[in-house]
Amino acid sequence: MHELVLNRQRYAGLLAQRLLLGLIVSIGTPLLSHAATYYVAKAGLDTNSCTQAGFRTSAKLTIAAALSCMTSGDTLVIGNGTYDEYIWTVQPPSGSAGAPTTIKAENKNQAVLRPTSVSPGLAVINVKDKSYITFDGLVADAPFAIENGGFYLITSDHITIQNGEIRNGNNAAGACNSYPNGILMYGGNRSGGADTFDQILSNDIHDNGAICPGDGKPHGFGIYLGYNNNVIESNNIYSNSRGGMQVRAGAANNTIRNNRLYSHSIGDGLLLADGVASNLVYNNLIYSNGGSGVHLYNTSTGTGVYNNTIYGNTQYCVFVDNSSGTPRNNVIMNNLCYRNSGGVIADSGSGTMCTYNVGVSGGEGASSACSMASSSSNPQFVDAAAGDFRLLSGSSAIKVGTNLSNTFNMDYSGNKRPVSTAWDVGAFIYIEAPLAAPQNLRLTNQTN
Repeated sequence: MHELVLNRQRYAGLLAQRLLLGLIVSIGTPLLSHAATYYVAKAGLDTNSCTQAGFRTSAKLTIAAALSCMTSGDTLVIGNGTYDEYIWTVQPPSGSAGAPTTIKAENKNQAVLRPTSVSPGLAVINVKDKSYITFDGLVADAPFAIENGGFYLITSDHITIQNGEIRNGNNAAGACNSYPNGILMYGGNRSGGADTFDQILSNDIHDNGAICPGDGKPHGFGIYLGYNNNVIESNNIYSNSRGGMQVRAGAANNTIRNNRLYSHSIGDGLLLADGVASNLVYNNLIYSNGGSGVHLYNTSTGTGVYNNTIYGNTQYCVFVDNSSGTPRNNVIMNNLCYRNSGGVIADSGSGTMCTYNVGVSGGEGASSACSMASSSSNPQFVDAAAGDFRLLSGSSAIKVGTNLSNTFNMDYSGNKRPVSTAWDVGAFIYIEAPLAAPQNLRLTNQTN
């Protein structure tokens, strides 16, 4: 009995110690704050308080007013309508890893930012010296912007632009120093060697750029990239003045995949220039451009150009161009080149490797040839005129490529490529049609 009482006393003392320790820890630990959500609507009022703007029914009227309410990790939801505003003077606050600040449309592509005042040097949405911000589902409409079009990311990192539309960047003032790109990722103290880890995902980027009235030349790309370690993925990039996308100024280690770059009447689908290095380009559909499909120019080094479908461009499928410096050690592999008017692969670089590219005379299979001459191979697309570059059963691109599963393992549509066997060449793998269900089946009664 005495031992039982002692055990109860010891247990009570231990429980008291644990409760006291828990109290001390809870006092010393700040309470976790919860991110807030704010609303903007065309029927809102800027006289509504920030607390009121946390409800749809009492939203702010302007984006700038709502941004002033936000702290790190908050979300701003923008209602349907057209907003005559730049994002610049008041910017979203930086978020953090795992808790980004988010600016999003309530309904995809129904919140349109279209400032009508001409403001030199600005894009519609400008992000400077910020980190971990996501823009989701917005339309940046830039007919009155000068120089920088829809988005301008400067000295910022971990910025995501997704599910939106970036359009109509224009030379509103008719000035020849205007470069109205859809998205400009360049400038400040991070140019030519900075790691920014931005992501440009699933956007429509089109009709940006203008003709300089002084020299008659086009200016402005869909995307202009001058930083390192970014992902450009699953975008539709088309009808921009100077071309689909330019990577330059020493930009390195960027991944450009699963995009459509097409219908640029003058420029290249993709241009990599001026000292860029170790970029990865794969699973892209690049077609109907006025220049080349992929253009490696002026000391572009160590770029991997893999499994792209490059069709119907005015110049070359791939152009390795030493007209202003020598591109070195670029790898062109598993690409499907067809009906590019100027030729297939024009190589004036040093150490270029060309293998397993369908459509290249002498360069198909393991043979290493960077040839301008086309082969007689017929890739047999489903409907190239309609932009459907999936493969039919008789395609010459099926199972003739090399396996690159150590680099990537999916095709343009997200289908898994083989782990160890030969790959299909181009952006798509061939998918066999499912067997048709049998029809007119009958059960019969058979007797012996």
